[in-house]
Formats: sequence, C-alpha cells, structure tokens
Amino acid sequence: MLWHKLKTGLFALILVSLAGCGFKPLYGNGGGNDTDSRLLLQQVQIELIADKEGQILHNHLLDRFNPRGRPQKPNYFLSSELTISTASLGVTRDDNTTRQKLTVTSRFSLRNKQGESIEFSVSRVSGYSETQSEYATLVAKEDAVHRSLREIAKDARARVAAFLKSGELG
Repeated sequence: MLWHKLKTGLFALILVSLAGCGFKPLYGNGGGNDTDSRLLLQQVQIELIADKEGQILHNHLLDRFNPRGRPQKPNYFLSSELTISTASLGVTRDDNTTRQKLTVTSRFSLRNKQGESIEFSVSRVSGYSETQSEYATLVAKEDAVHRSLREIAKDARARVAAFLKSGELG
C-alpha cells in the first residue's frame, strides 16, 4: 500500500516537473494551435542524392517526410551528401580480414525559400563479417549499408522536425 502511494506521488511529481519545463510533444499537436510536425515535414522537398546508396537514402527520406507524395509548393528543401567508408577490424594471423567496420555519414542542408539554411550531419557505424565467399561478403556489406541508411533517414526526420517546430529556420 505504501509502495503504491509512493509510486503515485513520484508519477505526479514527474508530470508537474515536465509541465513546468516547457516540454512539448514532437509528434502530437500539443493542444491549442501548436503546429503538427507531420504537416511541417510534408512541406519539405527532398532533393536527389547521387549514387545508388544516395537513391536508397532518398527513398527512405521520402517515405518518412512525404508519405502522401511530393509537396506541390514546398517551403523547405533538404539536400544531402553521402560518404561511406570501411576499415578492417578483425585480422587473422595470415593477414586475412574477417571483420569490417562500415561508417556511413550524411551531411544535410535544410534551407527555406529565403535561402536561410541549417546544416547538420548524421553518422551510423555498423559492422559485417568478411568470409571466404565473395557473394556472402557483398550481401553482408549491402545489408549493413541499407541498415545504416534506414537509421540515418529516421534520425534526419527527427532532427528536421525539431528544427521546424522550434522555428529556428523561419
């Protein structure tokens, strides 16, 4: 019984402190006339990104920002540059690599119609095993790249939503 009262009191204290700190939900409308971040994200045009991996990232971004299709009159433009690098992690005694570290970095630039921009970078590190089979190694590397690109798109969406909700970019 005492434990239940303690939990209830702690929960009430957390709610009161969150209300006092100016916390606003990112994905809800927050009541009142607060702008919904989904509507803001639908005003972002995703620019084309070079190379095969860039197109994969572009498609992930489109799915997250514009699930109902490209905006007719975009207010914001998101461009990106993608770099992918690998480094050997595991090396056997006979100098064969057994494990690779893959780093995928995307530098984003979000700009409005007036030309004001915010730049940010998102990186993901993943690994894959290098085997005797070239095909298995290639598939493992492609899977690591795809996972990283999916996570980068997810993180970019959250960051852009935060920028737009804060009004930092007019």
